[in-house]
This record gives sequence, structure tokens and C-alpha cells, in this order.
Amino acid sequence: FPGILASLDTDAADLSAAAGGSPRKLVDAQPVSNLSWSRNATDIVYAAGAGTWPGLWSVSVADGKARQITTPGIVGEPVWSPTRDMIAYLEPAMTGPSFTGLSLIAADGNPLWAKALKAPNISSGFTNGTTAWSFDGRRLAVTSQNTNAATSIWLIDPDAADPFKRLIELPIGPRIRGITWTNDGAIIVGQQDSTSDIVLMDQGATAAPPTSAR
Repeated sequence: FPGILASLDTDAADLSAAAGGSPRKLVDAQPVSNLSWSRNATDIVYAAGAGTWPGLWSVSVADGKARQITTPGIVGEPVWSPTRDMIAYLEPAMTGPSFTGLSLIAADGNPLWAKALKAPNISSGFTNGTTAWSFDGRRLAVTSQNTNAATSIWLIDPDAADPFKRLIELPIGPRIRGITWTNDGAIIVGQQDSTSDIVLMDQGATAAPPTSAR
């Protein structure tokens, strides 16, 4: 968020001024995922311990009070929509074959808003994935990174009848560790940790490796 940086420590989430200075501890926690700002910058959402499995938590920036948002299963990589009070997160299966789906829930935890999207026809779903909302809050970019398989990036429109579109599939080997969107929503920026490249991917791409810039 402009002017303020949120960061993870070993046992806490901290806030720091972008101009520098000592960080301020926001909440005692051991987040197991990224931190994601709410659309009005009053709260930060993250995944952290909630009994046996990681759960979904929201903390107030003003007073550091944390509350758990009840979900039906495990929570990973939560991201708050920049235009709606809706949170998307990855949900690994608790039983059966290894599979990770994508779920949506209202920020207030209202179960009427909860929506589990049918995953595309890919092995293990969005295993080891990362998530990012577009700036207009209409679509998500999500990676699928199954061990010993090709990494793929998917564009997801939760309101569409057919919500999943594969943007690109990379050769076996590269792994993406971060994705984001440009302001106009035309290009996704990714990082491949095997080469330390920053890559720009046009939404018209289908299977060819993206052009990289070092």
C-alpha cells in the first residue's frame, strides 16, 4: 500500500514507513503465507496457525486486533480483491489425493459468499501456487507448480461461466515465485527462480516461453 510496507518477521507481522525508520509490530503471529492489504487499507489478511491446519486471519492496521475468518478447510496464499470485499485463497485437500483448489469468501466470513471454483483439468490443481488479483479486481492470476511437472499460469474470472483460461505453460524446470499485474491489466509479471529472470507475459500467450529481461 502506498507509503506503508507490511513485512513478515519470524513470529510477527510488521509495518514500516516506505521512507524508512524502525518497523512497528502489528501482530504476534507466525504467518505461513504472503500479507495482503484490504481494498481500503484498514486490514491485512494472511494465513497462520488455526489448530491443526493454517487458517485465514485478518488484522486491523489501527489497533493490531486479529480475528479468524472461518473457512471449511486449509488456507494458503490469501489475496484480498482490490475492488471488492472478497478474499481468494488456495485450499489444499485435507483427505484423498493431493489436490489444491481455489476458493473465494467474503471478507466478513459470510458463508453465503463462499464459493469453491471447479479447478481446471490439471494434475494436483494449483499445488505450490501463487495468486494475484488484477488491479480492477475482475480476474486472478494463479500458478500451478506440481513437483516434476511443467509450471502453468492461469487466468481466472470468478464471474464467468467458464472461469479458467491457461495463459502459458513453461518447460519443466522453471518455477515462478511471484506474480503481479500491470496497471492496465494487459501483462502479468513473473519471476522464474531457476534463472532469476523477470518475465513479461502478454495475455495472448499460449504455450511459448515468454521473453525475459534481466
